[in-house]
Order: sequence, then structure tokens, then C-alpha cells
Amino acid sequence: MTMTDSEFLQAIGLSHSYVVDRAARPVLHGVDLQVRAGEAVCVVGHSGTGKSTLLRCLAGLLRPTGGEVRLDGRRVMEPPPDLAVVFQDYSRSLMPWMSILDNVMLPLRRGLGSQERRSRAQQALADVGLDGTGSLYPWQVSGGMQQRVAIARALAYRPGVLLMDEPFASVDAQTRADLEDMVLTIRRDTGITLVVVTHDIDEAVYLADRVVVLAGTPASITADLRVDLPPERDQLTTKADPRFLAVRAEVFNMIRTELARAGRAT
Repeated sequence: MTMTDSEFLQAIGLSHSYVVDRAARPVLHGVDLQVRAGEAVCVVGHSGTGKSTLLRCLAGLLRPTGGEVRLDGRRVMEPPPDLAVVFQDYSRSLMPWMSILDNVMLPLRRGLGSQERRSRAQQALADVGLDGTGSLYPWQVSGGMQQRVAIARALAYRPGVLLMDEPFASVDAQTRADLEDMVLTIRRDTGITLVVVTHDIDEAVYLADRVVVLAGTPASITADLRVDLPPERDQLTTKADPRFLAVRAEVFNMIRTELARAGRAT
């Protein structure tokens, strides 16, 4: 795939509705999102606003009921070969009867020889700090390590785009911070294009070049905020930076205002 500075991953007028009791329930309407190659974008919004639905549409896992998704100029009709997804429920995405190494090699079965698959999987495990764990099974390691395995499996595929859906919601605070820093390192080293859905505002500002706010019923993007922070970040100094605090406060106020409006509407 050709990497340029133009819009690389796009949602154009994207809408999606679910059918509930034989009636269409619109969740997203008219979503316009542009992500440049190598950019990190975080999508935030209150619970139930449609963040995961948007991510699944971007991944080609859900067909939009309106509008379209484009990746490098091509319309996305199914999961693209140069895109990987990491889901929140890592425990269900890993095969408990397979070793960690075999789990990471799983998506590499087509088109690669066994030695190349093993080499890529071992390198991906090393990239996420799990070198030497390949012979273990998922149930033998912690939740944070299981999520690292899920990320390693996505990286072994060597995608141009990585989509992550609430990837650290189920781990403790220290593990979450470690995984956030790991993602920043991976992005720096690979230049991967990153889209992260998260309900955690601090996480969004910490990881992103831009934070987009999804709001409304049905939801659309109501704000697109540039994060004016250097690419080298750390948990203490970055999160104490006035620029970090300013964006965090702006996003927090937007979501709180939307929740209040939705409460009044009900």
C-alpha cells in the first residue's frame, strides 16, 4: 500500500442502523472521518454512542447502511488485507488450547512458509515485551500479557493500519499505562496508522495526534481536536503538561455536556 500524507483511511457520510423489533434503530449518521497515513486518531464518546460500531465499519466487519469507508482510495467492502483489529475482549480472541506462539502465528497461515511464520511471530512477541513466552498458553499468563499477545498477533501480520477497540479497558491502571507506552513505542518504530476507540479521555489524549468526539442520537463527529504534544511522551510529564490538560478538559466538558443533554432528552 502506498503511504502518503493525504487522507488514507476515510469514512464518508457513514451511517449505520440496527434492526430492533423489525424497526431500524439508527446509531451513526453522516460520520465524516479522515485519517492520514501514519497518524494516530482516538475516538471518544459516552457509553453507547456508537464508537465500536464505527470501528467495525472502518474494519469492514459491518457494512454501513449509508455512506462508505475508503482505505488508500479503495472502497472497503470486507476486511482489507492491510488492516488488523485488536478487540477489548482479548480472552475470547485467543485460543486457550494453542500456545502463545501458535496464537500469534494463526493469521499467517496463508502465503507464508512455516519458518517465516515462526520468525514473524517471535519478532512480534519480542516487540510487545513477551520474548521467550511462546511455549506458554494464554491461561498461564496475566490479563495484561494476554492483551499483549493479541496485539502481537495483529503486528505479526504487519498491517498498515491497526484498529483498537477499548484495548486496555479490562486491565489494571499500571498495566494500562504500560500498554499505552508500548503502543507509542510500536507506532514510533513501525509508522503504523492507528485508530483507537476508548472511553478513557486521558488515554485518548496521551496516544493521539487528534481526538475526535462522537456524540448525538444518532451519533456523528461533533469535534476534531489536534493534540499539540511532542511524539515522545511519558506518563508523568506529558499528563502534567498544560497542553495535555487543556485538551483533556475540553473533551471532558464536551462529553459531560452531551450526557446532560441526553439526560434531559430522556
